[in-house]
Amino acid sequence: MVKAFTVTTPGHARRWDERIDAALSRLAAAGHDVTTLDDDDQDVVALWRLEADVNNGGFMQFLCNWGDPAVQRAVRALETIGATRMHAIVKRMRAILDRLEDDPSITKLWDLYPAMTAAEHATMGELDRAFWAYPDDLPRLAVERYAR
Repeated sequence: MVKAFTVTTPGHARRWDERIDAALSRLAAAGHDVTTLDDDDQDVVALWRLEADVNNGGFMQFLCNWGDPAVQRAVRALETIGATRMHAIVKRMRAILDRLEDDPSITKLWDLYPAMTAAEHATMGELDRAFWAYPDDLPRLAVERYAR
């Protein structure tokens, strides 16, 4: 069981929200083409999407909404900011799907759900809950790295 991390200070949370808003504004101005953003903004958008989707519907929602490139970007960003426990969780989430990578029955990301075993679904649920426990202080770490 993952112990929940002490909630970040309101200042970090506020600054992280402001940084996200700025990156999302630039994303909107770029016609929602994340690849046109600088590296820091791409990381911020990936972390925001990860956090929003995993908190809403789990890792599979994040993957299916944004694709594997977003997953890989979020994994790198978690490592960059030093969110080591969340990094390990997301890497394990993605690794569950490795066996399905060359499966010809997977033609779209949503095909992954029925292709997963009951044990894989259960493990994914456990990892979602571990992520929700916020074992790293994501707002503080992200602000320290990406605040402008």
